[in-house]
Amino acid sequence: MSRAFVKEDENGNSELPERPISPHRNFVTEAGLAAIEAALDRFEGAHRAATDEGDKQAAAAALREVRYWKARRASAEVIKPPADKSTASFGMTISLRRVDGREQSFRIVGEDEADPARGTVS
Repeated sequence: MSRAFVKEDENGNSELPERPISPHRNFVTEAGLAAIEAALDRFEGAHRAATDEGDKQAAAAALREVRYWKARRASAEVIKPPADKSTASFGMTISLRRVDGREQSFRIVGEDEADPARGTVS
């Protein structure tokens, strides 16, 4: 990260800008909520380790992630796929047949879960 985006106080401690939080409702699948919990656990552990090692920059970066993932967990709304499979909706896997005959499948998930390379879209 460029030093131009890091604010330092008079003691030379770095303060990273907050990660932006989406203004949209935070719909998640059950797997998405588990992924949020895992990320939160991972960054809390990283913060503890960095603090124990006296690495202020790593501790600040991990703490920023902890704040982000706590906010995402607090706003998470678990949505279960509907029983009616006649309309594509959140949590479902849909398949498309392209003009050339190829078929491609996507799972509709929340923003934090989306990874088109892995077949998930928000």
